Amino acid sequence: MIRTPYFVEKRHEHKSEKLEKSRKDFHLAQFYDLAEKMNSR
Repeated sequence: MIRTPYFVEKRHEHKSEKLEKSRKDFHLAQFYDLAEKMNSR
């Protein structure tokens, strides 16, 4: 019983971490896309 809150907390933490990573990856993707457009000119 004592472990349950800890696991729930960790799972939530992990989820938000994943979200943050995907957001950063998205920004990186946009940045590289922009860089490619600039280079192709």
